[in-house]
Amino acid sequence: MIVKNLDNKTVCSIDENKRTVEIVKKSCKTVISFAEDKIKIENFKLK
Repeated sequence: MIVKNLDNKTVCSIDENKRTVEIVKKSCKTVISFAEDKIKIENFKLK
């Protein structure tokens, strides 16, 4: 897993085993999943 703090407000983590990218900001989280034939993008609001 690779975790990078992009600008002290945004954290990006890449998990090659799960084939996902997570981008976490102050109030939201975006998860991008890569499958064989499609890409799935999910957005979540954080408390």
